[in-house]
Amino acid sequence: MICSTRDAAFWAAGEAVLDSREFHAALTVTPDAFGLAAMFYVSGESRRSPVQQAIARSLQKLGVATCLVELLAPEEAEEAGQRADVSLLARRAHAALDILASRCDTRRLPLAVLATDGSVPAAIAVAECRAGQIDALVACCGRPDLAPVDLRSIRVPTLLIVPSKDRCLVEHNEHVFERLNCPSQLAVIVGASRTFSEPGTLVACDYVVQQWCERHLRSAASRPFAR
Repeated sequence: MICSTRDAAFWAAGEAVLDSREFHAALTVTPDAFGLAAMFYVSGESRRSPVQQAIARSLQKLGVATCLVELLAPEEAEEAGQRADVSLLARRAHAALDILASRCDTRRLPLAVLATDGSVPAAIAVAECRAGQIDALVACCGRPDLAPVDLRSIRVPTLLIVPSKDRCLVEHNEHVFERLNCPSQLAVIVGASRTFSEPGTLVACDYVVQQWCERHLRSAASRPFAR
């Protein structure tokens, strides 16, 4: 069963499914959650990816609610033009965050944005626009340098994660890291490819994501509510 209106939701097996003409999202709010992670992806296969699923489960165990957002439908993701349309992806990401900001179970939770691969430039653009609403940003295996913003203007604490086997991606992220003026960290996962299928690499990736989110979401949760 899928809801068709932009702000509709239903609960089934502990999961709320948000669906619209623009995106599909699966929201899991853990008991006594102290934060929320909006996890953006482009490919229609992302929800079944071991990497995203492992990170989502770990964050939920940590006490962070998760919302996995597919910014493109599977048929759209097959078109290179759609995958590279940062404005389109950013608009859909904004729409998803607007819904989360309107829900009684998520609107007061400190927010982290996690993006992988093709969704990274859009997430960077969204973070630049919503600095007062996002408490942490994680960009994994992507090209933040393709975001249509001045990277020096980013104010959201930013974690960049890259696999060491992709030297081109490492270099792009190193250049971005040098330009950031916000609290930031570059994590190069040694021995990893983009799939993090090598022994121990997924655990390492998962660990740095958990540490970053817990640090900044708990810090935000301890401040007086100002959203």
